[in-house]
Amino acid sequence: MISRSLLLVLLVLACFKSFTKARNAVGPDQCCFSFLTGPISVRVITDYEVTNPKCTKPGVIFTLQNGRLVCADTGFKWVKNHMNRIDQRLFNSLNNTEAVDGPDQCCTKFVTQRIPVSFITTYKVTDPECLNHGVIFTLQDGRHVCADTGFKWVKHHMDIIDQRLTA
Repeated sequence: MISRSLLLVLLVLACFKSFTKARNAVGPDQCCFSFLTGPISVRVITDYEVTNPKCTKPGVIFTLQNGRLVCADTGFKWVKNHMNRIDQRLFNSLNNTEAVDGPDQCCTKFVTQRIPVSFITTYKVTDPECLNHGVIFTLQDGRHVCADTGFKWVKHHMDIIDQRLTA
């Protein structure tokens, strides 16, 4: 009787331990498990984010005008074309008035849309004495744009650039 009770207690403890591990698991934030079956109009897409390489299925998450998120397979040509058109749309909308040159570079305003990390070559964190704390991204064409380090995508891009520069 005692061995059955002990076995039951051990079984319950093992269940709690595996439940705790599952709840505290570390993994990618957003992954795709199903994909669009056909193309959608690029006009309804406002932004996109490539899924984390740790995801089991690689893909892209499109943000639509209505705020909905949809997944698409990056293996399709239409998906790559849409990503390029969105990148070009964003690249054309960036202006060069966001970083102020001086003894200490400071930001006067921040970009409001995510910049594709492929556009960024380097970055510099603004001086702690600046009124607006942020990061100054240097783009491939030499322009400088400021981004708010409070956004998750900004920190993620900084990590990717750090990995790129140390590899």
